[in-house]
Amino acid sequence: MKKLQSFNSLGLMVLGLCLFACQQAPQTKTAPAQSEAQSSPEVEQTQTVSLENASTAAMKIDGMMCAMGCAAKIEKNLANTPGILEAKIDFEGAMGKVVFDPKLLNSAQIIGVIEQSGKSYKVADFQVQ
Repeated sequence: MKKLQSFNSLGLMVLGLCLFACQQAPQTKTAPAQSEAQSSPEVEQTQTVSLENASTAAMKIDGMMCAMGCAAKIEKNLANTPGILEAKIDFEGAMGKVVFDPKLLNSAQIIGVIEQSGKSYKVADFQVQ
């Protein structure tokens, strides 16, 4: 019985640590920078993202503490970014992969979304494939 209580206590502590470690400062969502063509008033502001124009990028992401909080938060923020068609974050491999429209986003903007998702996240080895 005592072992079961110790096990339960340990489980609660690990869960609490994961939840605490993955909480980050509030994020302000940044929109992608507009090109000159997009900034003119007569150009419609909504852009259609198509697979025809899509590029794929892979990167290493340092600073993630858990899959449920950190990796999921980064993936969600990427998926909610205009111009990104698909985002997959692999916590165990500390890697990320995005499919995006290079006409709407560049590498610096994608890296910015990831690093602004939490103060400890750092992107390395960003490569467009």
